[in-house]
Amino acid sequence: MSGPGAAPCTRAPRGAVRKAAHPAARRRFVAAAGGVAGWLAAGPARALAPAPATAPATAPAPAPAPAPDYRVARQDVARLPDIALVTMHKRPTTLARELDTEQPLWLNFVFTTCSTTCSMQTAVLAALQARLHREQRAARFLSLTIDPEGDTPEQLSAFATRFGVQAASWQFCTGRFEDLLVPQRAFDVYRGSKASHPPVVLLRPARSAPWWRVTGFPTPEDLHGVLLAKLRGA
Repeated sequence: MSGPGAAPCTRAPRGAVRKAAHPAARRRFVAAAGGVAGWLAAGPARALAPAPATAPATAPAPAPAPAPDYRVARQDVARLPDIALVTMHKRPTTLARELDTEQPLWLNFVFTTCSTTCSMQTAVLAALQARLHREQRAARFLSLTIDPEGDTPEQLSAFATRFGVQAASWQFCTGRFEDLLVPQRAFDVYRGSKASHPPVVLLRPARSAPWWRVTGFPTPEDLHGVLLAKLRGA
C-alpha cells in the first residue's frame, strides 16, 4: 500500500522478524502456555473427561388407551320354542331352522327405520362378515326384526343391500309380532318399545356352546377378537 505519508512496503531481513517481536506479545504467549500446562498437570482424568452431556428431554407419557365401549357376558337362554319366520327373500322358515348350524352364529334384533343403533350395528357386523370371508372363516348371521308390522321382506332385503350384506351367510327375518316377542324376551332385549331396545349382539360360537352377550358399541375388530376368544374356549 502506498500513498502520501505512507511508509514504503519493504521486506525486512529474515532474521529481523523474530527480533522485532514485541516483548509484551512474547509474555502473553508464555502465560497462555503456562496456563495450559497447569490445566494438564491437574490430572489426565480431568484433561480427558468429556463435556457433561445435556440431559435428554423427558418424553411425554403416552396417552392411556381408551376403555372398551362394550361388555361381554354369558347369556343364559332356556330352550327356545320354535316360531314361524319369513326371510327377506319371502321364503318361509322357522327360528329353529335358522339356529340349526355348527358354525359360529351372530344374532341381533333390528328394525329398518332405525337410523342410529340398528344401522351402526348392522354396518359393524357387515364389516365383520367381510373380514371373516377374507379369512375364510365360516360364520352365520341372523337378524330378527322387532318391527314386523313395518318391516316387510322387501324392506329387509333393501336394508341388507344398503350395508353390503352377503346374503349367502346372513339372513334377515320377519314374522308375527307376538311370535317375535319370544326370542326378544328369551335373550333379554325386549324393553316394551322398538325405540328403546338395547344395543346387543349375541354370539354362539358352536351349536353346543353357550351364548355370549356383547352389549354396547364394539368395533368390527372388537367382535373379531371376541369370536376368536370364544372359539378357543368353545
